[in-house]
Amino acid sequence: ERISHWLRNISNLSNVYRTKAVIRTTKGWCGVNFVNDIKEIHPNGYRRDSRIEVVLEGEPFADINTLEEQLRECIASYENQ
Repeated sequence: ERISHWLRNISNLSNVYRTKAVIRTTKGWCGVNFVNDIKEIHPNGYRRDSRIEVVLEGEPFADINTLEEQLRECIASYENQ
């Protein structure tokens, strides 16, 4: 849920065209696809590893370090429960 919320926030940034991911969760594999007004979250089959992809329009994303830090916070907050 935390990572899904984080990805949804990223997809709402002005230069982000699409955000998609396949993530291993405690409940199995989950596919995420956010593009325009389409917000899909669905069960997914096994993958070798989790992946996140953000497709940008226009200018490159300037603050990759912040994105990585936010992702680590999502994971750490789950592990600390």
